[in-house]
Amino acid sequence: MQLLFYPEDEKIHPWLTMLLKSYSITDQGVSAAIESETSIDRKLACHRGCAACCRTHTSIPLTPF
Repeated sequence: MQLLFYPEDEKIHPWLTMLLKSYSITDQGVSAAIESETSIDRKLACHRGCAACCRTHTSIPLTPF
């Protein structure tokens, strides 16, 4: 996975670099978990563009990211 960076914005917001790094670490963890589940012949219910959980599980907190 590619680490995102926004040099101009990171100059204005010093905390942004750490936030982007934490998102990268989270993405790596999610990818590893997905890979471990699919490697044992399990099919994930989620797929790109689905959003079913967003509509049915109203207690799941969402952020713009």
